Amino acid sequence: MAEVEDKLKDYEIIREGEAEILQLKKNAVFFNPVQVHNRDMSIAVLRAFVAKRKEEHEALANKRNKSHQENKQSEASVQNGEDASTSQLDEMDVVPEKDLNQAQDEIEDLSTEATKTPSWKVTRELKPPVVLEALAASGLRSLRYAREVDGLGKVVALDIDKASIECCKRNVKFNGASATSKVEAHVADARVYMLTHPKEFDVVDIDPYGSPSVFLDSAVQAVADGGLLMCTATDMAVLCGTNGEVCYSKYGSYPTKGKYCHEMALRILLASIEVKNHPIKEQPHDSPGTAILSKSPTLEADFSRAVAALSKAQTKKVKRFLPNPERHWGPKVRAGRKITSKHVSLLGPEAINSILNGAVSHEDGNGAAPDKPAPEPEGIKDDEPSTKRQKTGDDEQANEP
Repeated sequence: MAEVEDKLKDYEIIREGEAEILQLKKNAVFFNPVQVHNRDMSIAVLRAFVAKRKEEHEALANKRNKSHQENKQSEASVQNGEDASTSQLDEMDVVPEKDLNQAQDEIEDLSTEATKTPSWKVTRELKPPVVLEALAASGLRSLRYAREVDGLGKVVALDIDKASIECCKRNVKFNGASATSKVEAHVADARVYMLTHPKEFDVVDIDPYGSPSVFLDSAVQAVADGGLLMCTATDMAVLCGTNGEVCYSKYGSYPTKGKYCHEMALRILLASIEVKNHPIKEQPHDSPGTAILSKSPTLEADFSRAVAALSKAQTKKVKRFLPNPERHWGPKVRAGRKITSKHVSLLGPEAINSILNGAVSHEDGNGAAPDKPAPEPEGIKDDEPSTKRQKTGDDEQANEP
């Protein structure tokens, strides 16, 4: 007993309905206690579905029996009319001995077939429904289904998280034989699992954390004909019109804000499920659309620039910038930069030698090298007036007209 208490020291026992789960105190596996009302409602809906499914099966069997009895009565009336007409014949045919033996054998075969169960009475047995919980987490919902809903065959719990499935299996064992005989837990991607098991489940339950839009397509394909799809959406802000673009990208509808936002959210979700349930059907092969799409696409594109797209300067091939007035145009020496031998790759050996030799000769003559005026760029004439404002001395006065 002490060993069991030591093992349960890190766990907390949570009771909900008839199920009990062991939840780590660190809350490593997701558990939302607020969703207890959602789980209660799901159990009520599932009970009603199981009862309605049984009633429909019994009504179908009674209808089949009734139709067979009506067909049998009509055949008997026709047989009586034929017997009355044959009794009025005056001439009697002599029946050979071989025909008598053959008729006797047929009567014996009919008697043996009558002892067997007729085909119309052989009705398909109603199998217990199979439930799939796509996003199980701790497995509380699956355990409540198994323990609180009568008539279920099997409950499959899925989750992509290994820690969640380990927790689910631990909770299944903790709930005893009534849970272990029905609940199965598997580590799998819910979308891939549902797509690879089409129409195998009578009930599919989706309760994601947020929007269920990514699971709807695969969930609809996993539900059998006449089955039940239970879906929970907790992104009410998106469905009620807070962000219309996000709602349109997820559900294909654009919401509007108003007092009726919750009803509108429900209708948007139902419309999205309806679209997934009735996808675009395959078109006939002789339709124009199929003929067009069956042809392989060919890329025919001309990437040359049209003349109309070019500017006047581009058509005349006018240079965008004026050419440099001299080679390696820039401040260089004017900004006080010293030219050394490391600039050979930039200016060339001849320019470096001339500059260095000129500097040496000026040092020998103890004279300063006069600054050479920079050559004017092409296109600028001396006679053009200068736009710059000239400075005047303190003793000079401007001549006024």
